[in-house]
Amino acid sequence: MSTYVEPILLEFEPLEEPWCKYQLSDGSVLYVRVVLVRAGRLPIYDNIGQPLYQFLHSVLLSVKPEPNMRKPPTIPPPTEREIVETSEEVQIARTIDERSSRYRLEDGTTAEFRPVITSVKRSSKFDSFWVPIYYVTWQIVSKLDIPKALWKKETKP
Repeated sequence: MSTYVEPILLEFEPLEEPWCKYQLSDGSVLYVRVVLVRAGRLPIYDNIGQPLYQFLHSVLLSVKPEPNMRKPPTIPPPTEREIVETSEEVQIARTIDERSSRYRLEDGTTAEFRPVITSVKRSSKFDSFWVPIYYVTWQIVSKLDIPKALWKKETKP
């Protein structure tokens, strides 16, 4: 017996997929973009009658370092564990641009997704572009605007 609920898969179109930009305390700029990969509406409703949704995202990361921070690539390329073990915490000094990625789902719902950076660490290892490798952790914050026509109808006792 399955305990999973099958979602209704929904097509969607991107309205905006901006890069969020953060100035790091080491002088580098961190670029982060949330991209929606799949969307589904579940046949389940919350306590006020709105349908629940399921999303699959991909998070793109890039770093533009200060020119003096670049060094030859680490050979062989490091494992994820080596990156973490050779990393030091870097702070977000300021937010340059932080806008949500926005999508319109085929059912009329508008979905927004924004990354919240929880940790940034810079490794002593370097990638093939001569850029220090950063280890970044994040959470995704979502906001939905669901048309009332999709809400569960109230039943009066």
